[in-house]
Amino acid sequence: ELRLTDFNNKGGWATTGQVQAKLADLGVLSLAGTYKTPYWGSVESKINERSRETNLNWDVSTQINAGKFLPQKLKITLPVFYSYGQTKNTPLYNPLDPDVKMSALDEIKDKEPELVDRIQRQVVDFTERKSFNLSNVRIDGLKRPKAKPMPWDVSNFTATYAYTETFKRSVNVEYNINRVFRGNLQYSFSIKNPYVFKPFAKAKAFNNKWFALIKDFNLQLLPNSFGASMEVNRSYAALRNRDITSFYDTAGAFSNITQINKNFTISRNYNLMWTLSKSVKFDYTATNDGRIL
Repeated sequence: ELRLTDFNNKGGWATTGQVQAKLADLGVLSLAGTYKTPYWGSVESKINERSRETNLNWDVSTQINAGKFLPQKLKITLPVFYSYGQTKNTPLYNPLDPDVKMSALDEIKDKEPELVDRIQRQVVDFTERKSFNLSNVRIDGLKRPKAKPMPWDVSNFTATYAYTETFKRSVNVEYNINRVFRGNLQYSFSIKNPYVFKPFAKAKAFNNKWFALIKDFNLQLLPNSFGASMEVNRSYAALRNRDITSFYDTAGAFSNITQINKNFTISRNYNLMWTLSKSVKFDYTATNDGRIL
């Protein structure tokens, strides 16, 4: 005989917090987190819409101008960004045994700690995030004093490096790893007020309006700007699903195949802008994409 007497109208709670510290002109440090317990929900939510898990989410990030640690005369721009975070969802009921609460594991924790740890690692939905990047790194302090900018100046180059990694596991996924690497090197040079050649501008023989076309002839000898960039992207993903069928082969163990996806590409870009004359402009761009096997 099965009887339903009443709904479980127990309430839960949730909290959130954020802290940010400014380290003078060096950088910023931020910390944020949230925590929710089972049965938590908004006032408008119905009983069956309330949370059935314990959720913990936190992130820490920092942004630092690392160029402050280097000699000031070099004028190095070196912004460093790093972040790390975790999300952990613990279900109220054991997904492997839906009629039993996870709190029942506390009764056997002292007797079989290895078993409890293995179950918790399998049923808890866990996500880990990492990120690191150096954005638009450049050196301005090696310019020659009171000299015109030249194409070979190191200040014409900027570099970027970025790395992100995400790791996940759950009751159905043993592990899911995603790593992305990105590197970029860019060169750009602009000529201010390039010389314009006007051979007939001061010739009195062409002052007549009929010779205006010849008198106004002009030719810019140098381009306005030119540049090139190269970007490299590399990604790696690995996914292995758990065996939820309780199937064992003749060797006594079964393991799903790990699915791996790799990608390695390189892209090169070129650009040239040249105002050949007041009425003729030349703008050239080119892109070359390649895949590295």
